[in-house]
This record gives sequence, structure tokens and C-alpha cells, in this order.
Amino acid sequence: MKWAGVAALIAPAPALAQKDLPLVAVLVPGTAKLANDRIAAIRRGLQEAGLAEGVNYAFAVRFADGVFDRLPALALELAALKPRLIVASAAAATAVHKVAPDVPMVFTSYAADPIKAGFAQSYVRPGGNTTGNVMNAVGGEQALTQKRMGLFKELVPDLKRLGFIGTAMSILAAAELNALRSVAGHFGFEIVHHPIQELDDIESAVAASNSDGVGALYVSGEPLL
Repeated sequence: MKWAGVAALIAPAPALAQKDLPLVAVLVPGTAKLANDRIAAIRRGLQEAGLAEGVNYAFAVRFADGVFDRLPALALELAALKPRLIVASAAAATAVHKVAPDVPMVFTSYAADPIKAGFAQSYVRPGGNTTGNVMNAVGGEQALTQKRMGLFKELVPDLKRLGFIGTAMSILAAAELNALRSVAGHFGFEIVHHPIQELDDIESAVAASNSDGVGALYVSGEPLL
């Protein structure tokens, strides 16, 4: 996304009172610990665009802590604050769009169809007031995975067991795992799932893959990994 565009969107008018600074709201399905890097990146992007927190904008963040049923209520809570912009990660984007369709939204790590979700009219002419990144623009996660595995099978032709590493609460990781399982039979290998809760668990997941006789690892494309 272009932070310059966000800067133009939230830059306050000269006469705007300090207490009425434009609000940038963020809704995250996971925990604060897992989202630390993303939150820092948002703040850094705004800073690089010349915007200072507390001077040009205010900041509000809500975390669902992996309980997706909380997302609608948290989205309503943020919408009630009348933000100028909402940044919504993964499943949070759907919740925000339902309760605050008129608020400009930036969605990240979205592993579903933004057109079906109503975020955009089409890829060519999106329209609306949302922007973000998706993983299905060339046929969905299954199509991407089949292409990747076709190439990977050429590199490791005798692969029998493929280990998958992804965080347990990630929507993208879940989509990738489902896609891998759907193509595994075609390519003749078995999927061994090694879910992790946080980045510190990666070492133990790799060790478990060695114990399980895994011949190769597929690491989720989620940003934290």
C-alpha cells in the first residue's frame, strides 16, 4: 500500500483541535505479541509519510486474541470511535466491512476472495473504499499451491512426507494447509502438520519434523514467518 495516500487521507486540517486528531484504528484477530511487528510497521509507515502520532493522528488497536467470535464486537467498538481509517488483518477485514462499510479500510494477509466479500467490484476496477493485499488473485491458494508443488516435485522427486509449519491461528496458514492436503495425493506425498503458537516454537517444530521423517518443509507465507 502507498503510505503517501494514507497520509493524505488522515492529515488533519490546520484548524483541527488536538483532541480531535484523525484516528487510525487497527483490528487484529490474534494476540498483541504476534502482531507486534505489524503494528510497528504501520507506525513506521506513517512516520515515513511525515505523520507523527499524537500530533497528526491518534492510534487505537484492538486484539481478538485468537477468539474470532470477538471480532464483530471489537469492530463495532472501533467504528464507534469514528476513525478516519481502519487497518484490519485477515478475518478482521470481513468483520470491519460488515459493521463499518463506509469507513476506508486497508486489509492485510487476506486469504479469501475480496470481490466475493464485497471489498471490491473487480481486480481491474476495484472501486469502493478499501485496499490491501490478497493471496488468490491467480486462482486461489489451491492453484498457487499446486503450481508450487509441481515445481518443488521436480527438485525433490522422491518426496514422501512434507512438513508444514504455520501459526495455529493464521487464516492464511489454514488455507495453505487445506490446499496442500488437497494436492498431496496427486503428487504422492503425505502432509505432516507442525503448528506453532509463536515464533519461539519454530526450532521445536523443525526438530519434530526431523523426528517424523519429513523430507522437506513448507513454511507458511504469513508475514511473521
